[in-house]
Amino acid sequence: MGGLNSPEMPSITLIKTSQIATPSDKLVFLEEIDPRGWNMNSWNFNDPFNHNDYRWVDFPGSFHRDSITFGWGDGHASSYKWKNENTILLHKDALAGLVEPTGNMSPSSKYCVDNEDILYLKRHWPRKKGQSISH
Repeated sequence: MGGLNSPEMPSITLIKTSQIATPSDKLVFLEEIDPRGWNMNSWNFNDPFNHNDYRWVDFPGSFHRDSITFGWGDGHASSYKWKNENTILLHKDALAGLVEPTGNMSPSSKYCVDNEDILYLKRHWPRKKGQSISH
């Protein structure tokens, strides 16, 4: 399933949607911004299950009036309007080449500090049935 099967995250490799805990509440597809074109078919957090680690690794898109489109584990799709202005700024700055998704963004970056959008994505990040998260 897309980026979930990234070699950097073998502990959450998912092959079937039936492996996903609460699939109607878990993301499986999202729009990404990587103007370099390097990061195809994956999208990651440093630690998607640690809600204390607030930082972007890969950057979410914002192509629809400051919103993103998600595909969920049960097959439905929805739009989510970004709540934090710095998530929208991240998208614009990435397109302008002012910031690159290198995986080394500091949690103290203006794009990450107090960013409720990061927490939203972490809450809806897919996990295997029975897999716990840390808070």
